[in-house]
Amino acid sequence: MTTARVEAARPEFQPEDAAPASGETGFAERREGHRHRTVYRVVKLSVRGTTSLSHLCNISDEGLMASVDDAVDTGEAVAVELSPDHRVTGRTVWVKDGHCGVAFDAPIDSEALLHELAEEQRSARHRAPRLDAQLLGVAYSERGLHPVRTTNLSQMGIGLTHDGRLEPGLHLLMTLENGIERRGVVRWSHEHSAGVLLTEPLGCSEVNRCASMTATGHC
Repeated sequence: MTTARVEAARPEFQPEDAAPASGETGFAERREGHRHRTVYRVVKLSVRGTTSLSHLCNISDEGLMASVDDAVDTGEAVAVELSPDHRVTGRTVWVKDGHCGVAFDAPIDSEALLHELAEEQRSARHRAPRLDAQLLGVAYSERGLHPVRTTNLSQMGIGLTHDGRLEPGLHLLMTLENGIERRGVVRWSHEHSAGVLLTEPLGCSEVNRCASMTATGHC
């Protein structure tokens, strides 16, 4: 259920698009002395106790660049979960155009880290990054309407509770209370819980919006 892969960035995105703003030359100069490995991977980024999905754009032994949905200030403490077994911490050193640069609290071996992440992704146990999100919704199937409540979301899947009538292989059209609508197929179901594989991925911003509604109690 994952769409994130350690690979070359998409051609239309260049790391220079999120270059540090003026006055942030210290980090820029430090970047020159370290090899930055361009990647395209979805990670979990935590700032001020709030966790969101983020696109990791590049990484080096000293820091990384990632996308940010919400307002983040320079100098904020950040934790980045690249996988359940790999987490790095640091502080933002620049923020511009929906991206931020993070300097690690301690240097890492980025080449070895990316190798380990690639190995993890090939494992049958690999799961895409997901966020807790409890939203009400309705699922439409050939059996009629099913009231549902999401429990967690990733870009390619939704965990939910249901009325007990969802079975593996059932095709659904789901509409959540915040207006998000997606088609999917029930991948597994046990008692009143199920996992749905989406036929069209959710964007990171959509997943973050759902999680944010849960965190603020707007559901």
